[in-house]
Amino acid sequence: MATTADGLERYWKAGPGAKKWIGTAHPWTNLVRHLPEHVGRERAERIASQWFKDVFGIWPGERAGEDPAGPG
Repeated sequence: MATTADGLERYWKAGPGAKKWIGTAHPWTNLVRHLPEHVGRERAERIASQWFKDVFGIWPGERAGEDPAGPG
């Protein structure tokens, strides 16, 4: 696995790590479970939120509520 910040991001967003969270029922939660060993728990949550936004185009939890397609 990559050791640089850019390498870590590539691994989890477009490399082999992507299949461990993208496409799962709870992608943000799954990513957060994998990241702490690399960046610590607090940073893992922040990073997972940003990467979720980068990959899916919405923030985690943005689809919560009456409209499952999101706001608008």
